[in-house]
Amino acid sequence: METFDVNPSSSELEIQYPFSPEVDDRVCAICNAPSTGYHFNAPSCSACAAFFRRTVTLNRKFECSQDNGCTIDYTMRALCRACRYRKCITCGMDRKAVQPRRDGLFVRRRVKPMCSSNTMPASLQVNANEQEFEQAPIDPQTFRVMPQENISLPSIASFEKPEPMDSVPIAMPSIIYNPNVFRFDPETSVQQLLAEEAKMNERRRLLYCDRPLSDLLSSNDELPFTSEDLRPLRFMAFRRDVRTLILTVFEWIRGWPYFDKLSVWDRKLLLRRCVLYHSFLDPAYLTMTLRQENIFLMPNGMFASTEENGLGWEDEFPEITAEIKKKVYRPLMDRVIREIIEPMKVMEMTLTEFVVLKALVSWKSGLSDFSDINKPVIYAQIEAILKGLHLYYLKMNFDEGTIAERTGNLLLLIVNVFAIGVECLENHHKIQFFDLWELDSLLLKLLKMGL
Repeated sequence: METFDVNPSSSELEIQYPFSPEVDDRVCAICNAPSTGYHFNAPSCSACAAFFRRTVTLNRKFECSQDNGCTIDYTMRALCRACRYRKCITCGMDRKAVQPRRDGLFVRRRVKPMCSSNTMPASLQVNANEQEFEQAPIDPQTFRVMPQENISLPSIASFEKPEPMDSVPIAMPSIIYNPNVFRFDPETSVQQLLAEEAKMNERRRLLYCDRPLSDLLSSNDELPFTSEDLRPLRFMAFRRDVRTLILTVFEWIRGWPYFDKLSVWDRKLLLRRCVLYHSFLDPAYLTMTLRQENIFLMPNGMFASTEENGLGWEDEFPEITAEIKKKVYRPLMDRVIREIIEPMKVMEMTLTEFVVLKALVSWKSGLSDFSDINKPVIYAQIEAILKGLHLYYLKMNFDEGTIAERTGNLLLLIVNVFAIGVECLENHHKIQFFDLWELDSLLLKLLKMGL
């Protein structure tokens, strides 16, 4: 594995492929997103500019696991930081143009209140007597916020700090972070996840099962479907159910106590990531729980055969052919079975472990892109969920070795989930680009921004 040094020698700072005057400065030269202008002598978006500045000022070193040949695009730019930085240099960004850091980990700034306490929720009211505050100290090794009584929200765990502007006064809300307000109880957090999963299964029974009403309302099984409820997968019918499936994911997100306090941007970000990852995480756990051979179960009660020419892979003229089904979706299904379902079976994953896995994937997948004001809350929620999982293991009377092994296996699955998410996203882009078959418009909007 080759190490890419982000602090190269002076000879390496020379741009190998300087831009010509005909370059389109409306597009980010690094990730092809819309450009916000020239940053460090190259047309780029704000995200790539912030990434380059942060890499240079912190003298970070990255490693590429794909022989430095990764594709850097706005849909997947966070996948390989080594190749992203290499492309920044290649496309003309100059390390010398980055201003040196003038502030340490402890910064004192004067701020002017931007809103009155009367217009804010009680949990976030402004202390009118506070005219200045200290930025929270951050551990330089882990980039975690160190404990402190009052921490200012705008600077906590900030991975996208603004460019230094010595001549421009900095205006930030005078909001004092109270750690007690955003403290999540570990055991309660896990119980809430279990309750939301139970609600989701109730919705699936009511939406997709043809049973007597009394049976639908009284059932509390872990699996929403019985063998009598299952029906072969029809892609056109599944497309009609996409909006309903998206709604069930949204209702799952709304169950998070802090959801209503998120900005619209963060809500959209969270919904996009959850729709993407839940689309194959839920089928994986349902398939494992069903315990029927040669069946891959979907969240709406449809199933596709895992055999070569089984049910679910037939032609559906004129909308989609069996050939397109197998080329686009069959490799993805096989990968989910191999990299998610099989490990679930080996560790005999419980429902509690599954809801923890799904929650960790949901929060961690967009962590770097959440607004800085919400990052501390996400960190607190992740920490509470992990502590809740540990408490669950202790109640199961697992020894420390077993707890460490199961926790490690669970966290390793997150890597597989993220990797499959990239392939799933690429497949949908191919379908749309080549017009292989008509996808739901809302699904396309949710996947448009990618990862």
